[in-house]
Amino acid sequence: PTSNLHVVGNAYVSSNLTISGFVGSSGTGALTVPSGTTAEQPTGVAGMIRYNSTLNKYEGRVSTIWMPMTGDPPLYEFISHTFTNAGATGNNGPEIADLTTSYSPTWTDNTNYLNMVTRGFQLWTVPRTGTYTIDAYGGSGGLNPYWSSSAKGGRGARTRGNFIFTKGTKINIVIGQKSNPQTQPSGSSANQHGTGGGGATWVFKETFTAGTAGDIYIVAGGGGGGGASSNPSGAGSNGGDGVASQGNTTVAGTGGTYAEGGGAGWGGDGGGTSYDSHGRAVGSGFVGGNQTTWSPALGYTPPPDSLGGFGGGGSGSLYLGGGGGGYYGGNARGDGGDRAALGGGSRNNGTSLYWDYNTYDTDGKCIITYVE
Repeated sequence: PTSNLHVVGNAYVSSNLTISGFVGSSGTGALTVPSGTTAEQPTGVAGMIRYNSTLNKYEGRVSTIWMPMTGDPPLYEFISHTFTNAGATGNNGPEIADLTTSYSPTWTDNTNYLNMVTRGFQLWTVPRTGTYTIDAYGGSGGLNPYWSSSAKGGRGARTRGNFIFTKGTKINIVIGQKSNPQTQPSGSSANQHGTGGGGATWVFKETFTAGTAGDIYIVAGGGGGGGASSNPSGAGSNGGDGVASQGNTTVAGTGGTYAEGGGAGWGGDGGGTSYDSHGRAVGSGFVGGNQTTWSPALGYTPPPDSLGGFGGGGSGSLYLGGGGGGYYGGNARGDGGDRAALGGGSRNNGTSLYWDYNTYDTDGKCIITYVE
């Protein structure tokens, strides 16, 4: 009807009903709204209401999605978003302009909801109180184009968990980047250089204390850099994968003899500080290692840069790879004669934990999804 509707008793409508004007009720009567499961949600238009029998909640159509009617509207429309490095490469992360260019949802253009104070630290504002799934992938160790197919950087770790967040909470998200060897020379010496470690993907509180486990939500460790494909013995080893299990220490990775850098840990910078090859921890912006000096006493000239990935990866060096960043950093040398480096450790302080690996030669990412 196009006039007022006054409901005195039970009312049942077997087809769509459009009402304009005042709707009143009295006595013990009630208005029955459409009901169905989440899978049966109609496409519809904004302003529709129904009862969701899966969630046991009333819900309304807001813009293009259905949202529970809790009386506390979200700050902005949000179902899921994939946070990336927005095309950044090397040992530094993206800037805010990179994010606004790369991301398509309109809320990502609002600095109240997505901002950046420190380069590469994506400061995200939780849109509504509820449960969220975080699925984080670490960056891989470097892939040297001069390597054989049997020698490559390690994979980043992957970990997923559920978290309860409060509307308006701000959360830091740092996306680990893969290591990319730079300016490798041509000729016989090209295959004598290891590559950098991958950066970890970090999700942590806006206000934090480095090394404090409770300030972390989730960390997916980066892969270790691979060793040189020739000379000396023990060369050609793959970098270690990021560790896909619960880490319980925040120590940094150690550096090596030839100025290769250790991966950063939650507790501090990696080893190799005298050569600038160490992966940096949170206090230094999670910048990857960049070997810029080389000790003349060793009798070597500086090898080409093999940058550690943003997210705390260590730089590679002559013969050896750099350690992956992580909750605990990867060592620049895996063991005895191994020329490859270790991947960084992971941490997940959520519930319903899941562990796996990213793929080779891939940047990290972080997928956050609203559950309910």
